[in-house]
Amino acid sequence: MIYYFDMDGTICDLERSFVDRTGIPISDFSAMSKEEKDVIKKDLFTREFFASLQPLDAMLGVLNTLYCYGRSVKILTATGHNNVNAVKAGKRDWIKKHVSDDVEIIFVDKVQHKGQILKSVAGGHHHLFDDRPSAIESWLEAQKHNANIKVTATLVAH
Repeated sequence: MIYYFDMDGTICDLERSFVDRTGIPISDFSAMSKEEKDVIKKDLFTREFFASLQPLDAMLGVLNTLYCYGRSVKILTATGHNNVNAVKAGKRDWIKKHVSDDVEIIFVDKVQHKGQILKSVAGGHHHLFDDRPSAIESWLEAQKHNANIKVTATLVAH
């Protein structure tokens, strides 16, 4: 089995850092227009922001336990479309610090595209841990397009 872990909201606390830095509650941010969100993200989403996110110890512990016991563990995380290279660099820095620099990190542009990585997988069992229902839906939908794989998921509450 291959275990895939989302980052933001699953193994690291994006929400707390976002609110601490902006003073904007997530519920207010969610209600904003795409244009308003993009202005905030463009200024906020830097390498340093993502590299300094606080760990969410419960799921990070699960990831590190599986990794230490030699299980196949990968990071599957979205970059969005603002400051993509900085976001990727910050997330790589975070994984290196809190997990290992040899864990594979798979980047997708949107949370809803996570299931697309399974289109070219030859077989096996693939399990996703994620805090976003849209990611879980995309993941489970992939089963319909690749009969050679088994797909399961856990919706993580934080």
